[in-house]
Amino acid sequence: MKTKLAIAALLAAFVAPSVAVEIDITDDPNKEFFIGYRMEYPPSDCEVIWFASQWQREYLMGMGNCDHVSNDRAYRDIIKTMKSVKSRSNAANFADYRREVDAKIKAETKKNQLRCLDTHSGTYLFLPAKAPNKPDWFILDKLHNGGRLNVSAAGYWQETKDGNLIADFGINTVNVNMANVYEC
Repeated sequence: MKTKLAIAALLAAFVAPSVAVEIDITDDPNKEFFIGYRMEYPPSDCEVIWFASQWQREYLMGMGNCDHVSNDRAYRDIIKTMKSVKSRSNAANFADYRREVDAKIKAETKKNQLRCLDTHSGTYLFLPAKAPNKPDWFILDKLHNGGRLNVSAAGYWQETKDGNLIADFGINTVNVNMANVYEC
């Protein structure tokens, strides 16, 4: 019987997956900031993440092939990353910071899209190219209706903080009806 238990224990040790990174952070003074932490460690598919268990324990856990990442390195990295994030954001934790960054990326992507507005005389092209002589403004061109391609400079455009567009035609500045603007 003892031999069978010893063989079973030995077999379980070889078959059971090993966890290269597992740090109990339940009592860490920074644990509230760790929520949402995620760090990739190339070249393998290792990712160290924040994990809350159903038993009110919190961990940094290595997911994937993390044999090359020690607990010390993972902890040093989370502290270094936390200090870096706190130096440039007021986010309460990594999850909030990730949402901030995602929102900024989404806003930049939206800003860099070509948008169009159709009128009876042609289509206005809200180009994502910055105006060289007018800071914070972008180039507005007009594609005229007709049998051939005829594009002319129409003015400048800018997006307001509330997401509306303003067009400056040199003589006048108008608010653009966003209901008629589309990605083109």
